[in-house]
Amino acid sequence: MFQAVIPSSITDMVSWTFMRFENNFAVAVAMGAGAGGIGFDMFMASGFNFDLREIGAITYFILIVAICIEIFATRIKKKLKVLS
Repeated sequence: MFQAVIPSSITDMVSWTFMRFENNFAVAVAMGAGAGGIGFDMFMASGFNFDLREIGAITYFILIVAICIEIFATRIKKKLKVLS
């Protein structure tokens, strides 16, 4: 189990885990408009205040977090491939 099954499937498990995490992050950002959070702030800035700087800052923040998650996942997958 520890010498055949786990080493051969660990990269797939990590890839699947990060794919689900990225999907949940995207859904959380989208659901934020109705439930509060980042989406609510974005809705208030665009709908009522029309503050383009705040909308841009929130959008860039979301983009930077998504890119950091992807870079982190790629580094972990590379390290696991080297180990196996």
